[in-house]
Amino acid sequence: CSAVPGRAGQMNLTVRYMLACLRLSGGVVQPPHRQSSRLIGWCLVAFIWLTGPATLRATQEVNVDVCVYGGTSGGVIAAVKAARLGKRVALIHDKNHYGGMTSSGLGWTDIGHVGTGYIQGMAGDFYARINAKYGANVNYEFEPHVAEAVFNDLLAEAGVQLYPNQSLVSVNKAGTQIRALTTTAGIIFTAREFIDTSYTGDLLAAAGVSYTIGREAAAQYGESLAGVRPPDTSFGAAVSPYLTPGVPASGLIPLIQSNSLSPAGSADMAVQTYNFRMCFTQVASNRLALAAPPNYNAAQYELVARYLQANPSLTLNNLMTLGTPLPNSKMDINNSGPVSTDYVGGSAAYAEAGAARRQQIWADHKNYEQGFFYFLATDPRVPAAVRTSMSAWGPCKDEFVDNGGWPWELYVREARRMVSDYVMTQANIFNQVPVTDVVGMGGYFTDSHYCQRILTNGIIVNEGTARGDITVPYPVPYRALVPKTNECSNLLVPWSLSASHIAFCSLRMEPTLMILSQAAATAACLAIDDGVPVQSVNVARLQAQLLRDGQNLGTNILANAATMIFLDNTDAGGVSITGTWTSSASSTGFYGPDYLHDGNTNKGAASVTYQPTLPITGGYQVYARWTANANRATNAPIDIGFAGGTNTVYVNQTTQGGQWVFLLATNFNAGTNGFVRIRNGGTTGYVIADAVEFIYNLPVVSLWAADGQASRYGPQGGAVVLYRTGNTNVSVTVNLGYGGTAVAGLDYVSLPAAINLSAGMISTNLVILPLTNAQPVGAKTFSLTLVAGAGYLPGSLTNANVVIADTPWNSWRLANFGANAGNSFVTGETASPAGDGLPNLLKYALGLNPLAKWTNGIFTYGRNANGNFTVAYTRPDPPPVDISYQLVNTTNLNRWNTNGGGVVAGNLELGPNATATVTSETDLPMDARGQQFFNLLISRP
Repeated sequence: CSAVPGRAGQMNLTVRYMLACLRLSGGVVQPPHRQSSRLIGWCLVAFIWLTGPATLRATQEVNVDVCVYGGTSGGVIAAVKAARLGKRVALIHDKNHYGGMTSSGLGWTDIGHVGTGYIQGMAGDFYARINAKYGANVNYEFEPHVAEAVFNDLLAEAGVQLYPNQSLVSVNKAGTQIRALTTTAGIIFTAREFIDTSYTGDLLAAAGVSYTIGREAAAQYGESLAGVRPPDTSFGAAVSPYLTPGVPASGLIPLIQSNSLSPAGSADMAVQTYNFRMCFTQVASNRLALAAPPNYNAAQYELVARYLQANPSLTLNNLMTLGTPLPNSKMDINNSGPVSTDYVGGSAAYAEAGAARRQQIWADHKNYEQGFFYFLATDPRVPAAVRTSMSAWGPCKDEFVDNGGWPWELYVREARRMVSDYVMTQANIFNQVPVTDVVGMGGYFTDSHYCQRILTNGIIVNEGTARGDITVPYPVPYRALVPKTNECSNLLVPWSLSASHIAFCSLRMEPTLMILSQAAATAACLAIDDGVPVQSVNVARLQAQLLRDGQNLGTNILANAATMIFLDNTDAGGVSITGTWTSSASSTGFYGPDYLHDGNTNKGAASVTYQPTLPITGGYQVYARWTANANRATNAPIDIGFAGGTNTVYVNQTTQGGQWVFLLATNFNAGTNGFVRIRNGGTTGYVIADAVEFIYNLPVVSLWAADGQASRYGPQGGAVVLYRTGNTNVSVTVNLGYGGTAVAGLDYVSLPAAINLSAGMISTNLVILPLTNAQPVGAKTFSLTLVAGAGYLPGSLTNANVVIADTPWNSWRLANFGANAGNSFVTGETASPAGDGLPNLLKYALGLNPLAKWTNGIFTYGRNANGNFTVAYTRPDPPPVDISYQLVNTTNLNRWNTNGGGVVAGNLELGPNATATVTSETDLPMDARGQQFFNLLISRP
């Protein structure tokens, strides 16, 4: 050992020991003790540089907290959310453009017909950022490159580690936990939690999670829309399916499948057909010409020609969507009609196909759709008006500029779907089942594109549409995002979630993907913080965090530990009835013994007034209840009298029966001045008067650990969130109690005993910042408790714990030396308690026991299949996070090359029993170089 000067006047301790000397003799490696007159071609010397500048570990292993697979819109949201919650995040994508379909042509957002109120949280922020890019509200309609720019902004702001242009190769599991995944780029990703946001569910399948493809039978889940559907006969008998019209023996023309129609409601493996969502323009200066695909054959589109000839009045609008304009004179082109941009029958094999087969299917879809446009623009069998219209459109020059104006993503509408302990079905989409573990909302009707194009009774039919309208958003349960408990405990699946084909036909929309991906990422972080399987995440805490981050979870899970006043039509006091009303119990869903209706007569002469006695002056929420029926009024007026005047709300009593329907939130004075009056004036249909509810919300305060893992290494802080629901218009001082083994001022920066939430303030963060300590002290626990106080009520979460970990180096010292860990003469970096000359830091870096004498066999060396020299060592576990390794080389011992120069970046492989082997090699065969020396640099911050 010798001390040598380091950079900036530091002293670096250099420990030299000979690992091996290799001589080449006729290409044969000889032991170093044998003499030979031949030139010594290789000599390996390893130097361990104990301190000095930080160096990058020369491996192809990436270790993070959360690994997100799939750079879709949901993948970006999940990665950014996890990073915002303080986690190290890797996002793997098989392309080099992020955002999935949202940035790949789907510029007309599928928001459904229930309004956009359910699109909040990070999804809502995404669309708000779109508007900010334009400087105006573009109503959820945008250009692909603008969406991509927003996704890139989000990723850059969050500091997500991006790994583009690589796909999944294999998954390494231990029990129910994914230990690592390997990609086509040869990188091993280890993480504590994984999220599959791919459109095909590749990660869940590789992880051994149960899944299905295709359509369930109607009887399986009791779904009226499930299974094989009644066929669409739009082609009619005038369009012959045969090569020689009317001659079955001549065979089928292209674009028709040969299988037969199965019984209605039966199961099969069919999936919705795919296409590309093209971004077209008619602006000549920005328009690419429509070109024929490779090996174009007009005969491929004989079905299109015959369909047009049988229907000469068709226009281009009947053959594709041209009614969804985007900013700057662009158009989102989608399928429309019985033959259009959807490549019916060409998508079924995609989900289970390998990489090469998927690429071929991708190309087949492109060739079909590109040829479809070209055929409509050029073929003489197409009516002139259609040819002229089609020729005026073309791909935009400023979109997908590195792909010839063609989108990067194929619109995979459906592939694998997880089968978990809970499966969402048609009943979920239609709000027919209760959901208590809601983590997001869906809002689109059940929309299935054609699944097949076949013959029935000699007529061409398309089959597969399954339209089911909804009137209100529906809740999505957390249980549908996690695998079965016995299959995988650290994977979340927000896209290929556990849902039937019919439920997925609604869930598959991009806003819902982003909403559920935010929920999945939040749950992954909570699972890390609490050290639990994803199936055991505290749902109340998850919901509270989602609410804090702006997610819409509906009204069923809001904490309302508050004063609630009910008035029913039968109550003796507080209810005044004017005009003729009839008592009834014929429709279900009423409150109390019955409800009242006006008989659909004497309009304008009947009313029911509810006048409660309110105990407190302040803000109240007002709700009403009725029984729904098709014969009810769609515009029943309800007057709400409050401190500031009277507001009238018009409600549709044909829907939302048997629910407490929110009317208004405003301030009321204590006493009997407030009222709710249901009238029948100006209505057509029966008006129902049943019951009303007033809710006064006291502030309800909860707390939880947003990041339950802190460390003296860094140091890295933990975080506790204080969050309130209910009345946010008052100032609240929240009292806190501190405990645990960690000591304020010694282990972490002291925190106040009370926190004030000012009026309008919903939440705040408390940062637990660890204090450094040179000596090993082990893990300490910080505990925070919500203490009762005036002006607020405790919520469901009142305790939080944060573990303050020691630095990895000090934890190692403590684990190996116990009570002597603080004795630097024994446990310091340069000490060698085993007396073998190898210092502690070296043994820490190489995974050796510091109390055991070193024996040969740390390193192995030799040639690989290409003749390149390799050196490797195996640790009992992956390398520690505070150690960096770099293999450098030289032709002499006076100057070392630290910039590559012949050394290839190493590879890390996980072995049995959690071992890890690190290998480095030269870039050329041993015979191609002269004498070489190698130096292994090890550094710790």
